[in-house]
Amino acid sequence: MRFHEYFNPALVPDAHEIYAYTDYMGIDYVVMFSFRCDTTSLSRIIRDNDLELYQDSTGMNPFPSLVGSWDLEWWDESKLKMTRPFVRGVDQQDRLRLWYDSLEHRATYQQFSL
Repeated sequence: MRFHEYFNPALVPDAHEIYAYTDYMGIDYVVMFSFRCDTTSLSRIIRDNDLELYQDSTGMNPFPSLVGSWDLEWWDESKLKMTRPFVRGVDQQDRLRLWYDSLEHRATYQQFSL
């Protein structure tokens, strides 16, 4: 798996410290990235992927499927559950999620199907 297969390098020229994971077993899949970039690049990713900030008023974790069989140092579910993601996709479509830690300038991305 290559970063440029999911992100246009021209839109994220400052991406560095890139970590990746894929699981294409069975009929579903998950692709995950974590990388550092500035907010300008983040805005380009959001615009290029038609992502919208997740809106929820229930206070419940909207993404219980984040818990997986992976054990990756760079995938911090506890941080992600505390951050509202940018999202796209519903049933029968690929789903995309993007979180951004403005203190660490770290984007965390997940794309999957069910």
